[in-house]
Amino acid sequence: MVVSDKLNLTMLCDFYELTMGAGYFANGYADRITYFDLFFRRCPDGGGFAIAAGLEQIVQYIQKLHFDPAIMASPLITTIVDTCSILIYFNVATVVFHL
Repeated sequence: MVVSDKLNLTMLCDFYELTMGAGYFANGYADRITYFDLFFRRCPDGGGFAIAAGLEQIVQYIQKLHFDPAIMASPLITTIVDTCSILIYFNVATVVFHL
């Protein structure tokens, strides 16, 4: 995988990672070097060992990690549009069916 400037994988973080990051930030560790683990849960294909490769890409990913406001707003915008659509649908159904 080639990590480019246009590729933003930030939304692949899980809630635990975001919570830990927020905890460090809230406790004044924003400018402190902090260490996190990168791991997998089991060896692939039932093997007894694994070889770590691609560490350079992981470092590049972490260095470019950022939250794009447009990407972060997408779920909220979708939720607002869906909610408005449902309200319009039920209002139209109420008028049409005299409910």
